[in-house]
Amino acid sequence: MHYHKLVKDPIATVRRIYAQFRMSLTPDAEARMRKFLAANPQGKHGRHEYAPNTFGLDAQELEHRFRVYTEYFGVPSEQAARR
Repeated sequence: MHYHKLVKDPIATVRRIYAQFRMSLTPDAEARMRKFLAANPQGKHGRHEYAPNTFGLDAQELEHRFRVYTEYFGVPSEQAARR
């Protein structure tokens, strides 16, 4: 499960997780999840963005370093995940 998918569509992502383990997401659990999500929207307490250069890192070097991992697991780049 990719984090950007969870953020984009949390209910559908959790359904897929439950299905993977042959479990059913009960209507009650889904309703509680929806209530929580409505009460706690992303950015509720402000927005925080992390940038590699803030920590003295180079974004291209990180991308190169983790390329095998990201390609193997199909992890999109930060820009692609935001779309």
